[in-house]
Amino acid sequence: MKDRLAAVAVILILYSIIALAEQYRGSFDTIEEAIRNQAGVSETLQVQELVPAFQSRDHALYFGVNSSQSIVGVYLTKTMFGWRVKSRTTGTGMELTSELQKPLGGGTIKDNELIYGLANANLVQEVRVNGTRAAIIPIDKYLPYPGAEGKAVWYLLFKKREASAVIEAFDYSGSRVYPSP
Repeated sequence: MKDRLAAVAVILILYSIIALAEQYRGSFDTIEEAIRNQAGVSETLQVQELVPAFQSRDHALYFGVNSSQSIVGVYLTKTMFGWRVKSRTTGTGMELTSELQKPLGGGTIKDNELIYGLANANLVQEVRVNGTRAAIIPIDKYLPYPGAEGKAVWYLLFKKREASAVIEAFDYSGSRVYPSP
């Protein structure tokens, strides 16, 4: 019996060491290092320029632009060893070089706990997701791309996973512009 307990204890210790080594290997001192140095990231998810959205003591959200000039959302967590990327994604139809066909475009990451998108900043003043106001960041002050002019990234981080999202956009007079009234 003692031999079995000892074997289980050794296995648990080895597993813990491997898990800690994995956490250490993927963690970086700064958010920027974590975003830029994540191994095995496809070209569509590699970020070139960064737009900070929010940062708390142990979580951060950044947006960036990949090589095809699409918006990439990056969600990070802080571990005992430093910052590490938890998830990242591109939103469909969120290329800076193309004109927005609608006032909005969007994507989700982190199991629908976060939803984000691009908005025509000249038309859209407010975005609501499931009735809650989303944050809006004018991206042309962060991104030196001609396609970024007049665009804003909007996002909302939910407290728990949402099954679906109803997205509405309102212009500067308070009239709903998306979906079309």
